Formats: sequence, structure tokens, C-alpha cells
Amino acid sequence: VLIDPLMGTLTGAVKEVAYRVIAPRQVAALLAQAMPAADVERLVEQVQAVSSEEAALPVVVERETPEAMPVTVYPDAFQQNVPGYTLYGLFWVVSLLAGSVMEERRMGTFRRLKAAPMSRAVMLAGKLAPYYVINLLQLVVMLGASSLLFGMDLGRSPVGLVAVSLAAAASATGMGVLVAGLARTESQIGGLTVLLLLTFSAVGGCFVPRFAMPEWLQRVGLITPHAWALDAYQDLFVRGYGAAQVMPQVAALMVFAVLFFGIGVWRFRFE
Repeated sequence: VLIDPLMGTLTGAVKEVAYRVIAPRQVAALLAQAMPAADVERLVEQVQAVSSEEAALPVVVERETPEAMPVTVYPDAFQQNVPGYTLYGLFWVVSLLAGSVMEERRMGTFRRLKAAPMSRAVMLAGKLAPYYVINLLQLVVMLGASSLLFGMDLGRSPVGLVAVSLAAAASATGMGVLVAGLARTESQIGGLTVLLLLTFSAVGGCFVPRFAMPEWLQRVGLITPHAWALDAYQDLFVRGYGAAQVMPQVAALMVFAVLFFGIGVWRFRFE
């Protein structure tokens, strides 16, 4: 649809340049047959003085992707593996967070905190905050090293990159609260963590690109935060999208974070 108008514009531009270069020579050749050479040269100089513009293309062709039009560009191995395995490692904070909560529950820390004038959600949010910062630092180290050491392009939208990273870290720590609320023993934490993380990472495309999966499995992958985060990173890194175009993925990641945290708080037991 877009090729024919573009080719027509370029063809017209080339013809205009050709006419500007060739036409004066043809006119000069015709005049040389009707008047002396000196008069022809003087006439050509007068014409050139009137039309002093340089022969140049009157249009500039730039590549720009409309926001409503998706770009079909697939990641290479590096663009697939760096964000994929970064997200895979990011969500392993679930094990650390849930294990720490279990340890404090066994030591009676939460039982003593019940005397403090604060809600259960505030207590768990305070427990979550340090691990959230750890997740952000992990993202900075992994993506920063990929860019500085290996020259990976992180896209043209720093705002979009920060928004996706904040939302991905929130969903990972929220899952930690979920596991802490569901599990009752350390063995349950280990089993539930491995089950969730390996399943979500595989279905979400961290190990195998989602575009290489069957269509039905691609749709199943959308039940995982990994798929939304990976799609957002690849939209930024591979397709050059801006912050506004990855906001749906950011919103989905925040929904996961709130859902995980809400269920974890609801199911959490202090003893």
C-alpha cells in the first residue's frame, strides 16, 4: 500500500533533477543553430542567474513507524537471551524473599510485630522493599553490562526502559509475597518457587522465543508476567518503540504485581 506512492514520489524527484540538468543543454544546442555562439553563452548565463537554485532532491525520505502500525522485526540471539535470562534471574528473588519471611515467622518476629499499630499489608510491604531494590540493581547491572561491554542497543526511550524495569521488578517481588503467603514450610517454598518460575519462564519465552511457539502456546504465555516483560523489552530494544507503546505491557505487569501481593497478604499467616 505504501510502496507505490513512495516510488512515484521518488520517480518524480529524479525526473525533476534530470530536467534541470539536461534541459538547459538541449536548449543551448537548439539556440546554437539559430544565433552566434557568443549570444548563446550570454543567454545561458542570464537564464542561470534567474534560476540559481542548485539541483537537489526536493524531498527527504525518512523511516518512521506510525504508532498504530506494529513492526514485524524479530530479535537475534543476543536480543532474545539477554532480556530473557535477565527476567529468569530476576524472578528468583521469590525464593529469597519467601525464605526470609519463613525464617522471621519461625523466629516469632511477625508475632511480635502484631503488637505494632500497622496493618498486615504494611508489614509485608516493608519486607518487600529491600528485595525490590535488589531486583532493580540486578536489572541495572545486567542491562548496563550488555550495553557497555557488548554494545547492545537499549532502544531510544529511557523512560520506557525505566517504566518496564520498575514494573517487572514489582511483579517479581509481588510473586515473592504470594509464595510466602501460600507456603507453610521451607520445602513448600522450594517446590512452589521452582514450579512457578520454571513454568512461567518457559511459557513466557525466556528460554525459547515466543514467536517460534505455536499460536495457542503464545496466547497461554500471556498469563505470565515474563511474557509481558519480555515483549516490552524487545519492543524497546528490537523494534525501537517509545514509552507510550509499551504502556500496555507496563500496566499488565503492575496488575500482576498487585494481584500477587493481594493474594499473598490475604493468605499470609503470622504463625
